[in-house]
Amino acid sequence: SACSPGYFCDGMGLPAPRGLCDPGYYCLSGSYTSAPHAPGSPTVAEPSSIGGLCPAGGYCPTGSSFPLSCDPGTYNNFTGAVTQTDCQNCDPGMYCAGSNNPFPSGPCAAGYYCTGSAISPTQHLTGPGYYTEAGSAYPVPCSPGYFNAQSGQGACTPCVEGWYCLNQSTIVLTVCPVGHYCPTGTATPRKCPQGTFSNKQQNRNVTECDACTAGMYCYSNGLTAPTGLCSEGYYCPGGQ
Repeated sequence: SACSPGYFCDGMGLPAPRGLCDPGYYCLSGSYTSAPHAPGSPTVAEPSSIGGLCPAGGYCPTGSSFPLSCDPGTYNNFTGAVTQTDCQNCDPGMYCAGSNNPFPSGPCAAGYYCTGSAISPTQHLTGPGYYTEAGSAYPVPCSPGYFNAQSGQGACTPCVEGWYCLNQSTIVLTVCPVGHYCPTGTATPRKCPQGTFSNKQQNRNVTECDACTAGMYCYSNGLTAPTGLCSEGYYCPGGQ
């Protein structure tokens, strides 16, 4: 009868198989060698179905009748693997879906990050205040001047005009204070220039700072009211 799977029979009149298939190989029914189609073997090009070198994505312990698959979240990109430990954990930033992977399945999805051994492109959801591009291994904080109020974002949003985002990882915007103005993407409020003032919040542009009142002067930056009355003997037409 044909030699049992996982074994080899290399002679005639054998009462039992000669032995187990070599580690790193698998032997199908009828195998006559412990290392079917081994590199350099004269039978390596034969089309016979007696087994072969363990393929990438799997491993073959001693006596294997078929390749065992690497577990989900792992891969193996070389042939002739022997144990599960030859399958390596999926790389950070990548995912390995299903089993029997010779290579990672692809990069982690934008808005998510993969720290290693991921079985899907959405291993970890990126939290508010952070962002992750495709293939990220860790979340990146939004820079000052940007924010993210929602989870799962692939980029941060510039701070809205009239508001500012002072720190990294901003989630909640801060209203632009009196005496200042905040264009889109502001990290630090800008002071209204000399000759102007503003007593209202949420200015979006320098043009929303009021010109100094006629008869008064505005000496410094960032004023919320004119500095004082024009000196005796002088006149102040406004905007001074």
